[in-house]
Amino acid sequence: MLDDYPWESELWSGPFPAPGEGTLVAVEGPHGSGKSTTVQALVDVLTQRGVDCVPTKEPTATSIGDFVREISETVSGNALAALVAGDRWNHVETVIAPALIRDAVVVTDRFVPSSLVLQTLDGVPLSYITAINRGLPTPALTLFLDCSDDVLAERRARRRGSTRFERQGDVALEGRLYRAVSDRLSKHCLPRILVCDSEAMSPIAIAENAASRIQAIRAQAVLAR
Repeated sequence: MLDDYPWESELWSGPFPAPGEGTLVAVEGPHGSGKSTTVQALVDVLTQRGVDCVPTKEPTATSIGDFVREISETVSGNALAALVAGDRWNHVETVIAPALIRDAVVVTDRFVPSSLVLQTLDGVPLSYITAINRGLPTPALTLFLDCSDDVLAERRARRRGSTRFERQGDVALEGRLYRAVSDRLSKHCLPRILVCDSEAMSPIAIAENAASRIQAIRAQAVLAR
């Protein structure tokens, strides 16, 4: 489903960090993979190491993000993809870019890979997803969380899903698409990709690993200036 368009070369070929000199980090993975817990753990670890860190998420905690969450129950396909992208562009302009300009680390729970997976599940062509997300800042690091379909299904069963993608979605297919995205990005830009098994590793262990990678990226960026 993700093999018929060169989305990675169009979306992950730009310079980073951009804009500003900060570091954009995206945490990705299927529903139930532990993104929210990992984001908090990563923010805690970075803060303890003296790093100016800004946690955020998508859909955003704004009127646009609230509208996207509400409308996603009844609107799908290209229309929803456009609304999600609109929220993301506003996210960049109002939260991400200002933080990057002051040299902070921005850690976002979901970014473009979530659109590649969820909007593909919603029947949206990859060419359209790519077009409406082209030009966004490229994360210096994208952290993908992965675990078995059985664990994902068990975790989802213990909670009421907040979106129709979680409540009604195919667990195995969603997991397979996230793995396909992380595999292709690893081949395209390996230094910017980190894949962790959230079944085998604790959130703290993942956060420590990611924080060390982030600090190495920031140190290299300083030398390159």
